[in-house]
Amino acid sequence: MAVDYRSIATVLMLILIPATAIAAVSMATYSEPNNNEVGEPIPHSITINVNTLDESFATKDTFSPGAWVVINVTLYLPTEVQQGQYYYYYQTVATHTQRFLAYVRVSLGDTVVFQSGLKGVIDPDETKKFQVLYKLPYDASAGTYTVRVVVYNDWPAIAGANLVVIGDPVEVTFTVTSGG
Repeated sequence: MAVDYRSIATVLMLILIPATAIAAVSMATYSEPNNNEVGEPIPHSITINVNTLDESFATKDTFSPGAWVVINVTLYLPTEVQQGQYYYYYQTVATHTQRFLAYVRVSLGDTVVFQSGLKGVIDPDETKKFQVLYKLPYDASAGTYTVRVVVYNDWPAIAGANLVVIGDPVEVTFTVTSGG
């Protein structure tokens, strides 16, 4: 007789994990796109756009070591269902101010070389724009760098089990042409 260890582990988790942690696990499961029971995308309320600029704020995606990379982020909180989004009985469009934490990370391959964040609030039908400045080291390695922006509903310590990603994470890349 084969033992199903996954079932045993599930039962143990239900017995040992407090209710708030179970809520966090459930939220994490249902906050991922295309991973719900009916196979439709879970909607995200904030729209995120990201691009890179040079220090004169001109759009640019190729930099030299020592240059400033301006990471330009635009957030929009829609008040209507956007095309391609699905809403369920427990989800509504924006009708009130939303707190957010925008986390910005720059990496080269698997190595994170810079991270920053911005905490704020956004009103329904409002667009927020902000820039994060990243100074490339003078000995920066040549290659393709990835900027990833993820927006959460608050700081993890404040949101606790209610921490959710409230916009589809966005990635853009830029190239460093030569370096150390």
